[in-house]
Formats: sequence, C-alpha cells, structure tokens
Amino acid sequence: MLQSLTFKSISSLTLRPDGKDLAAPSCSLLGFDKSVSAIRGFETTPALVVNFYHLVDVDDPEQVVREHQQQLQGKDVCGRIYISAQGINAQLSGPAKDAETYAAWVEMQTLFQGLKWTSAPANGHQFPRLRLRTKKNLVQLSGGTLRLPITSAEARATPLQPQEWREMLRAAVPARSPSGGALRSADQCVGMHHSSSNRPQQPWQEVQAAELASQKSSSLSIAASLDDLNCSPGQVAEDSTVNSSRNSSGDNHPIARSASRPIVLDVRNGYEWDAGHFEGAARPQEDQFNQTPAQEEDGAGALPAHLEGVPKDTPIMMYCTGGIRCDIYSTHLRQQGFEQLYTLEGGVQRYLNQLGSDNWDGSLFVFDGRLAIPPDSGDAARGSLPAAQGCALCGSPAQLPHLNCSNVDCNRLFLACPSCQVEMQGCCCSACKASPRTLRPPKETGHYSTYSTYLGYGESGGGGMPFRTEHARQRRLEKRNAQRQKLRQRFAAVAAKQLAKKQLAREAMEQRMVKATPQMQESQNLDDERYARLKELRQKLASSRASKGASLHV
Repeated sequence: MLQSLTFKSISSLTLRPDGKDLAAPSCSLLGFDKSVSAIRGFETTPALVVNFYHLVDVDDPEQVVREHQQQLQGKDVCGRIYISAQGINAQLSGPAKDAETYAAWVEMQTLFQGLKWTSAPANGHQFPRLRLRTKKNLVQLSGGTLRLPITSAEARATPLQPQEWREMLRAAVPARSPSGGALRSADQCVGMHHSSSNRPQQPWQEVQAAELASQKSSSLSIAASLDDLNCSPGQVAEDSTVNSSRNSSGDNHPIARSASRPIVLDVRNGYEWDAGHFEGAARPQEDQFNQTPAQEEDGAGALPAHLEGVPKDTPIMMYCTGGIRCDIYSTHLRQQGFEQLYTLEGGVQRYLNQLGSDNWDGSLFVFDGRLAIPPDSGDAARGSLPAAQGCALCGSPAQLPHLNCSNVDCNRLFLACPSCQVEMQGCCCSACKASPRTLRPPKETGHYSTYSTYLGYGESGGGGMPFRTEHARQRRLEKRNAQRQKLRQRFAAVAAKQLAKKQLAREAMEQRMVKATPQMQESQNLDDERYARLKELRQKLASSRASKGASLHV
C-alpha cells in the first residue's frame, strides 16, 4: 500500500567558495546531485511546477528518451518524465526559463502535436531528482494499460471544459448551493433552485429539486455531511419525468437528455479524496488507483465498487488531478459498455485555476514537494490549506498537508489538526508515540529524508527492535492476503484456460472422426486388412522357424 510520500535525500548543506548557501539545486540526468541539499522545504528560489501528458502511439520510446536527454542537458530541471509506447507523462519543476523552455520544446514536437501543459509557481524545486526513462505503463493500473486503446480519442471519454463541468456537476448535485456552499435540507434546496437569480431555472433542475424533496421519506436521507449525501452509484435516482417536451427551450445539456442523474466518479487514491474533492463524489473504495478494477490478463473486466449494478446508460463524470488517469480508465469503462462518459479537461488543476473553489470541498493533493495546494490563489498567500476530512485523532478541522506517522515502522498517511500534531509528536496514535524506535520530526512540507538521517532524534536514540502497531500489522496482512488472492485467481484462470484448450482439442478430434468421409473410412479398412495380413505372415514365419529348429535338434 502506497502510504509514504518519501524520497531519498542528502541532509548536509554545501557552501559555495564565497561562503553562501547554494540557492538552487542542480539536477542531472543521472540523478540528484549529492553535493546539494535535498531538503526542499528550505528553498526559496522562485520556480515553476509544470505538468503535461499526451497519449499517442510512439514507435521508438528509447529514441524519444535520448532526444529529451539532449534537450535537457544544461537545464536545471527535476521531476518525473516517463515515455512509453502509448505517450508521455511528465511532472517537473525548475526555474521558469528552463521549465518553460523544455515544455515549449515538447509542445512543438510533431509526435506530441496538441499537447497542452500547465504551470504553477513554487518556492524552489519540488522534486529531489530527475527521472527520465521509458516505462511500460504511463500510469499503474490493475492488469496494465497496453491492452487498452488509450491512444484513440474515440475510445476515451468526452472531455468537458471547466465551465461545462461545473454546470453538469450542479445538475448532478442539487443539494449544494450554486456557489459551492454548505449542504442544505431538501426544502431549502427546492427554494434555492426557484429563487436563484444567478442562473435561469432549467427543466432538469426542477425535476431534481422535486426528487430531492421527495427523498426525505426514502432510504436515502438528506444529512448535513457530504458522506451522507454522496451520489452513491448504488442509489442512482431515476429522472423518469424528464422527456423531450421539457427540452423545448433548446437546452442541450447532457443531463437534460439523460434519464439518470450523473454519477461523479473520483478516479484517484482515497487519501487524495480526503484532502479535497468535488461535491457529490464518493470516496474511492480502493486505497490506490492501481487497485481499481480493470481488464486482467485473462481478458476479464471488472468495475469499481461505485459502478457495480449501475445502468450502462448512466452519465459518468470522471475526474482526477491532471486528467491522465481519467482518460486511460475511461477506455476500460467504455469497453464494459458505459455509453455516456465525461472527463474534466485538464483535470482538477485547470478547473481550480479557472473557476476557483466552485463546487469543490477542501484542497488539492499533488504528488510533489508541496503535497497540497489551495483551491483559490488568494488562499496561497494566506497559507490556508483546508482539508475536506477532519482530524483522524479528534475529528476537528484538519490541516494539510498529510502527515506520515513519525514512527518509521508505521509510516501511516493521515490527516491531523495542528493541536494533535503537536500533542502526538506527529504520530497517528498513542501506541506509535510510545514506540521504542526512533521518531522522526513531524513533516510540514517537502519530502522525508532517509531513515539514517533521523538516528538519534528523540529520546529513544534510535535503539530498539522494529515496533509494529496493530493497524500497521493489519494493513500489511490485508495487503499480503490481497496479493495472494490475486495470484490464486491468476493461476486458476491459467489452469482453466489450459483445461478449456484440451477440451476443445478433444471435441475437435471427435467431430473430425464423426465427419470422416467414405474415402477415409475405406482407407482405414484397407489399413486394417493390411495389418491383419502382416500379422498372419509374421505368425507363419514364426511357426516355420520353430519347425526348422525342432528338426535340427533331432
């Protein structure tokens, strides 16, 4: 289970000949320069974080990597740049000149025509080293991605611009205010839709408001929490009153044409949802995206828990951080028969850049040294990073970014409020706080260093045997059992396939014998006669030899 967001780093600062600290790190194609500190939290040099991906057939990924290596020579760029036979996926940081020059060069390449990249300001490098290499799969997905037609635009979901996404989301989650405010009761929602002066009343809004009011007596209660109101895929509300006559005003919105309310599907890790998510999106039941069910080696397809039993004509609104996970996973869902698939163009990052926190709860988890970014640019100046979920220890409002438990033998990723962070010394529970092993200092930003860096920190001095808390043991046991179950299923599938082949061969032979032509039967009879004649001659020869032997003996 991916619970740690750590990188190996060097803990010593190197001084220049003039005695000043090196302001910016030096990254090379062979890895992070060990002469420079990798504690990124201390860097204040302005930099840019650049993200982009492009799905396209690449004939020679190794050659493309060599071209990128040559282009990056002499540039202070760190990050992850992966190239496969199905495209490119990159997250990098560096001074504005170097980062933008490289991104613009990639954009101009004929192979990557149509590529769009986004950038965001940051304080110094947000990656400890540069990783530029080929990779079999651009993202880790159960069963891999090579069998999925991810490079075909027709096989992927329909992309929606942020404004289109917001309108469709408001249709899917009528219990939220248009500005993304707190949850309201059913009666308040009905009044909100009829009294809103910001947007004209749409037919699908009237239907959904009426449905929401009628649900007060149903099994789906309208509660004052997002978890209770999730547009759970198992509770898809049927808008049976929506028909073509209600669209006479010319409304071509996807929800107006559909008989089912859209499902908002978060295609990320569970801990990313805890940091922030769109209203109406249920928490992924898979701890990691690479555990999301997909096409396996035996060709069988599976669905995530939130889509089990959902009609295939239900609109599915998929979103992730940058868009690549949605684009790739939508091809699998389309193979499983889902007809109306929509993705957020540019991911949550582009949405927040253009529309801010509209219909968004919390902050955005990112996989770099920042770990989380605020939904509004104004929050960045104030240093505010609200979390969608509360403190795992006391339930009060949590403070981002996530913490890795200070007990290195636990390393659990969790959310905590500022007071619990101090009181528990960065630990996730009392058992971890009492660990006989070394405790790391609580991490506020950047990346953890190697374990040896923290030897001697705290009262324990680094001694003692490895200390496993109960929840840490339970997580490892669950992961081991899941891996074993997957192996058993894979072996069973291979054995079943081999057995099916043998059975098919036997049936083919039987059919061949049944359909044998008269000529084949006549030939078989002739062979039988020849064999009988040969057997008779052998018997006579044996008798003759026996007779001669007897006469000589006499």
